[in-house]
Amino acid sequence: MNVLVTGASGFVGGHLIRAILERGWRVIALDSRRRRHPRGVRSVVADLASLRGIGGLRLDAVVHLAAMSHPASCESDPARAFAVNALGPLRLLRALPRGVRFVHVSSGDVYGRARRIPTPEDESPRPANAYGASKWCAESLLAGQAGRDIVVLRSFNHTGPGQTERFVAPAFASQIARAETGAGPAVVRVGDLRPVRDFLDVRDVVRAYLLALEKAPPGVYNVASGAGTTIRDLLDMLLGLARVPIQVVRDASRLRGGDPDVRIGEASRFRRATGWAPAIPLRKTLADLLDYERAKRESV
Repeated sequence: MNVLVTGASGFVGGHLIRAILERGWRVIALDSRRRRHPRGVRSVVADLASLRGIGGLRLDAVVHLAAMSHPASCESDPARAFAVNALGPLRLLRALPRGVRFVHVSSGDVYGRARRIPTPEDESPRPANAYGASKWCAESLLAGQAGRDIVVLRSFNHTGPGQTERFVAPAFASQIARAETGAGPAVVRVGDLRPVRDFLDVRDVVRAYLLALEKAPPGVYNVASGAGTTIRDLLDMLLGLARVPIQVVRDASRLRGGDPDVRIGEASRFRRATGWAPAIPLRKTLADLLDYERAKRESV
């Protein structure tokens, strides 16, 4: 199978292209500028506004990851968020020949303040932020493309080694790893610890994407664990792995308004279609994430 991956140099993209190579498939990485990728990956440089030459590639499938994925960045520049997250997927799809499977990675953020928890796919989306709205707009545009082989995956929160510190778990892990070196105060600065989220390991999510390529009929699917974890409990798990005592300090600059209190997905539709289920416990995910942050500091 020949698979084009957009956003291949990002957090999920790096994990995905390695997993595709392990399957023995061919990978073409689409990036906005030249990047280094593992051996065996063909690199194509283009942005989603000018996709000349994409239609000439011999492809069986596309996994579209490229996006503005940080909600706060989308709030600060909603016009760019919609250009990238909503119009980008449509432009890419239209540049591809018919018959190419298009796996579009959306988000559980499309549901906003859902009425049903855990939230199934037939819940009416009511996005509560610009990120979720841009992702829902993309889904709506793709739904109008008749005769295309499109799988939409509404992935809920996922984390693991390699995620940037703009997201909550690596933000905590990086502060703990820094404190362990003695380079800074033994403090973790936090925002609101009350929200409940459905956390997955990025490696389980990547496995879901591979199964979507192989097995999922066209349609919309949640990728979720069905279990909720408070940000407080997430922090406590990481603190339990720390090698030094850590003080927790509330930081008003880390507070983010407008997000739902609870976001948990219901993924039985995807399990029935592909046999997928998450396999990596959250504690293992966080331990690997913290070890990754420690290794970053040891290599400096």
